[in-house]
Amino acid sequence: MPETSVEIDSETYDWREWVNEYINESKRLLTVRRKNVLLKHLSDFGATTLERKHEVQIDLTAYELDMYPAEAKTVYATAHEELWIEFVEEAVERTDNPELMEAPGLSKAEFAEKIRTLK
Repeated sequence: MPETSVEIDSETYDWREWVNEYINESKRLLTVRRKNVLLKHLSDFGATTLERKHEVQIDLTAYELDMYPAEAKTVYATAHEELWIEFVEEAVERTDNPELMEAPGLSKAEFAEKIRTLK
């Protein structure tokens, strides 16, 4: 994301902080999507927070866990898609190309090419 980054020092760029927020929420949503029944049991036994690898914490009270697995897959797949739409919108805003927000829908390949050729 070079057009959205500012070098803080030779090893650190400001984009990592805002991108990591999306990545960590993505991990949370995918975990809840796949393991809602298990997480519901943990919650019923009094657990409030689950920590997964890379120190990503999941606040069990922040997610609806009491649903059938098929419903959780649908609900959290939609939430996951919305999260990444929000990410792309923020990335576009940070690249100072607001015209992309108003452009008609592109295929994934067209979108990727458009992003690669941004100046």
